[in-house]
Amino acid sequence: ISGLTRPAKGIAAALIAHQLARPVIVLTADNEAAEGLAKTAATVLDWLGPCAGNAATSLASFDCSSYEARSPHPDILQRRAVALWRVASGQIQVLCVPMPAAMKPTRQP
Repeated sequence: ISGLTRPAKGIAAALIAHQLARPVIVLTADNEAAEGLAKTAATVLDWLGPCAGNAATSLASFDCSSYEARSPHPDILQRRAVALWRVASGQIQVLCVPMPAAMKPTRQP
């Protein structure tokens, strides 16, 4: 869906997920783009189905490198934990993930 504006990408991702009836992962450049796409997709999914507005979320990337001597911000850790739990429990139709977060290894379910 490259070449579209950011709102159009969110709409396209929601429509694709709704049409396929399967989860869709959208890779973005940064956290801001992922959050914007997730909000747009959530709005469109809410229009398409009752109570589906919570079916889109973003998986925030850490604000520090694994090699730095500091921990990520607690808010980011909480948002990631909630997003991963929602993915594991099958509540997500559209997951917007920044490339740094997509490259980060996660544990097996």
